[in-house]
Amino acid sequence: WYQRRVREAVVSTQSTAGVVVLSIQLLAAMCMQNSDQDKTNFENFLRSLIAKFKNDEKLLDRRCSFIIQTLCAHVDSEKVFCTLARLLVDENDIVFTALIVQYLSWILLTSPNLAPLRDTLKSQRNNPKLGKKGSTDGRAVFSTLYTTWCHDPVSTIALCMIAHSYQHASDVIHALGSYEMTEMTLTGLDKLVQLLESPVFSALRLELVQPDTNPELFRSLAGILMLLPQSEAFTLLRNRLECVGVVRAAERTSQPSSDLVDDKTLKEMLQHFNQVQTQHALKNLKLSETQSQNQQ
Repeated sequence: WYQRRVREAVVSTQSTAGVVVLSIQLLAAMCMQNSDQDKTNFENFLRSLIAKFKNDEKLLDRRCSFIIQTLCAHVDSEKVFCTLARLLVDENDIVFTALIVQYLSWILLTSPNLAPLRDTLKSQRNNPKLGKKGSTDGRAVFSTLYTTWCHDPVSTIALCMIAHSYQHASDVIHALGSYEMTEMTLTGLDKLVQLLESPVFSALRLELVQPDTNPELFRSLAGILMLLPQSEAFTLLRNRLECVGVVRAAERTSQPSSDLVDDKTLKEMLQHFNQVQTQHALKNLKLSETQSQNQQ
């Protein structure tokens, strides 16, 4: 019963920040061992956390970032995110899944506590010049997150960007053009462009000065530019790309992709992305029809 009380303290809106931190520290201590029971307890906690977020959108908005970041400060961030991703695969409410993925993606991209996980994702990249093969752990984490991240296209693109999987990012962006752009997607792209100017993506920006080596990166960013309406984000990204002549670089012959995942797997991942986005498109269509009927 004490574990249940501790879990309740974490998600209670009446709990102070200090109480939440102490409760998470206690939960982390309970899950420090790698026994099957500890793994089960940890999964049950995250499962109950997802359920709380699903049933209380205000809690999701106000506490999600704080709870997840605090949890990652005391538990391995890879364990937290991969477990959440696996649990969300079975979630039937795809609208909620897309929403919570947006929160998780933003935390992944901006939180200092998530730097080790970002490094793991970056390690999946091959570096032919150095004769270095990508990390198997990085590939596994990327694949695990990708399956769930597909519920939000902008989060999928951002995941590919942070993992330096530029060829697949370009494929996802072009696939996204086949679906009607929602306001949520356009807002997400706007935020992503702003985030590309942050320290998290400094390495990506430096790669822009090597147009011959990274044509896939140029194609990805040019694709985002074409999806954006005329806006501040559009101008910001256009100015960044014009510094290095993106159009000329994108027209050059592509070098072998640096993606670690083989072509067959990448095709399967893109197929999964399209299947998930088709589900969302049908869901949005039904919602639009319902709204139209209610207005009549």
